[in-house]
Amino acid sequence: MKRDAETAARSWVAERDGFLDPATAAALYERFRNLRVDSAEYYIAECDRLNPATRRVLGRQFPPQVVDFLIRHLGRLLEAAPPAIRAAAHGFEIWTSHVGKVEEPHSYVHIDNDEALRARTGNVRPPLMGSVLYLGPAAGLAGGETYFIHDAATEALGPVFRFFDWAELSALGPGIHVTRPVPGRLAMFAGHMPHGQAPVTRVDLGAPRVVFLANIWDAPIGC
Repeated sequence: MKRDAETAARSWVAERDGFLDPATAAALYERFRNLRVDSAEYYIAECDRLNPATRRVLGRQFPPQVVDFLIRHLGRLLEAAPPAIRAAAHGFEIWTSHVGKVEEPHSYVHIDNDEALRARTGNVRPPLMGSVLYLGPAAGLAGGETYFIHDAATEALGPVFRFFDWAELSALGPGIHVTRPVPGRLAMFAGHMPHGQAPVTRVDLGAPRVVFLANIWDAPIGC
């Protein structure tokens, strides 16, 4: 597996509690609970984000309230990003994750990347920055934390894009940053960092863990 030079950047994670207020998070949870978006399905260039044509394209799949959220959230996310990332940003990849109870105590460790490029060449080109916005549920969830592995621990862990026992990952101590799934909380992280989701050990029926994810890229993906 080859990794681009940009993956040598320093690892970092930043959390923003209350990025969405509780009422907004709850309303979006209800809308996204049965609305799934696959990774790489949408790439939105920043220069096109406010273009009416972008709104029309998004409106083919999403109701107006969701389109409003998408356009507004990506702008707020860019504002919240570190200055160097804002300066280099070209656009956004967006998708959602819906997870119910997981029986196995395993977790898939991966690096967000241009999957089409990796399939063709084996190169792992990461985004400038990744982000996870927790939508819900507000109650009944146990587990489902997102973890981010810092550079020093990554070397000890070895190759990624594979499953690890959750107990092994938890033993990394300060080498792993764990973010609890609180509705409205935003986690931003260096795009080259390996990460994954802890097993969901309890969740109410019909109330999966739902997050909205957006990566910031320095150039289009899938080319």
